[in-house]
Amino acid sequence: MLDPTALVPPGEECCEPAELVGRASLARWSQRAGAPPDRLTAALAEARPELARRLAAIDRRAALEERRSRYFLCAHDDTRKDALADAFVGRIPIPPALAARLAAMRWTPTRLEALGACGFKFYAREVLGLAAEDDPEAQVGALERGTLAHAVLEALFRAHPRLPTDLAAARALGRELVAETRERAAQTIVAKDPWLFDVAWRRVAAAVDALIVREHAEERAWGGTIERICERPFERALADPDGGPALTLAGTPDRVDLFVRNGGAIRRLRVVDYKMSRSPARYAARIDPARELGKTGFQIPVYLLGALAAVDGLAEGAELSGGYLVLEAEKMPQVRTFPRALLDELAARITALVGRARAGRFDVDPEPCDPHCPYRAVCRYQRPPLEEETAGA
Repeated sequence: MLDPTALVPPGEECCEPAELVGRASLARWSQRAGAPPDRLTAALAEARPELARRLAAIDRRAALEERRSRYFLCAHDDTRKDALADAFVGRIPIPPALAARLAAMRWTPTRLEALGACGFKFYAREVLGLAAEDDPEAQVGALERGTLAHAVLEALFRAHPRLPTDLAAARALGRELVAETRERAAQTIVAKDPWLFDVAWRRVAAAVDALIVREHAEERAWGGTIERICERPFERALADPDGGPALTLAGTPDRVDLFVRNGGAIRRLRVVDYKMSRSPARYAARIDPARELGKTGFQIPVYLLGALAAVDGLAEGAELSGGYLVLEAEKMPQVRTFPRALLDELAARITALVGRARAGRFDVDPEPCDPHCPYRAVCRYQRPPLEEETAGA
């Protein structure tokens, strides 16, 4: 009687050519110690030429999969990994048309962070154009709440670049603007149930009020002028150290703040990005050199590099800083200073990262891998085993 759990039946129980081909292939590739010699392959190839071709095709695919498995089993920084990289794990030749596309590409923080996290994910999205499906939600999601908050805050600081001296008046101004911009802001997201939108809007209003309190206190503490530049796009060219075409950084910071006293030069320059979240930890990691900064976190340094190219009047030795305002968090500002030397180092990392893409290095080697990545079904990434998983094996 046939074993219902057997994927490939023994040779004497095979009932059709496909099962015989599977049995022969298993015998060649299972590599079990003490396994009997494979005589079925030669018999099938001699009996029918098309079976010989199928067996050869299976061998080619199995060899590829074995090499891919060895590649995935190597840790991220294992020197053996590079020797196993080929076109089947993202190391591809660059035809002239693709080289021209990559040379002309505007490198936004989103693109750089995708490339830093996983070359294959970047290739699938930015080169092949395989956009992930966005399932609509009935409720207002976190990204949409962020879009609403951005719309309100941009309108606030464009209309009122300097807040009233009295805190109560500043907060009243914020509430008035929130009420005025509700309908216009609602048009920036997919239409939602009015009751669910109302819940989200109350959260946005509370976040805007908390930010106004913080900004008002900062203006009073500074004692000079804080000019807020909102949503102004920029471009900046970085030279290719290998002599290739310069790469173009591009982006639109939520805000660039210029701190001035007594009408003089700019003493401090700060870029900030709003995040509609209660958790500051994930954003602190993005500007931490020991964690994500310069690896998968490029947003703030790209904005700073762009601001430095676009802003005139910086004092010599002006302080450069940047980070996130996490609008619903108790510790709202997640901001750090960026010495010039650190920015130069980050610019070099950016050019090196782009150089890898221009050289065809779109490796399936995520760091870290997103378990919910929409491209997992295509890349078939296998996580390397942890040391504790292999101990004693």
